[in-house]
Amino acid sequence: FSSAHAQVFLFLAFIMEAILMGLHKKHMPLDLLVHALLTYAMLANAIAILVEAIYPRSFLLSCARVGTTFMQCGWF
Repeated sequence: FSSAHAQVFLFLAFIMEAILMGLHKKHMPLDLLVHALLTYAMLANAIAILVEAIYPRSFLLSCARVGTTFMQCGWF
């Protein structure tokens, strides 16, 4: 596989993670907020990965991918 193929599979993994987190059953209002913010971080990460796969030589997109991954890891 090339790097672009690996990034597409990584994109699919983060999309599935975001779907599972977004559809997760929540009961309390605070749980809704926390899950929504984490879902947005996961979606931002997936989008950054997909756009970076399209433009692999972009330094800013690499920084966006790393930043969104840190944002998601901060929630965990």
